[in-house]
Amino acid sequence: MVTVRQIVKRDSLVGRRVRVGGVCAIAGTGPSAGVWLLQSGPWSIEVRGLVPPSCLQDPVGGEALVIFAQIEGADSTERLLLRLPD
Repeated sequence: MVTVRQIVKRDSLVGRRVRVGGVCAIAGTGPSAGVWLLQSGPWSIEVRGLVPPSCLQDPVGGEALVIFAQIEGADSTERLLLRLPD
């Protein structure tokens, strides 16, 4: 398992499939459904794919999550996760 911070900071992880933990910080609605932010402490990253039910409840971020995802993006400013089936 890796951290959100490691995903943002380490270029060597790009292209790898990993398990990562955090909480849902915000989820898109309407045309942005399927896009949400995974946050761990001060670090966050965009996730594309299945939105966890805890993202759609109040308060958002109340439930710890561990997801399986592929890391994409050439540099840390464009880094994102593509959520994969568990």
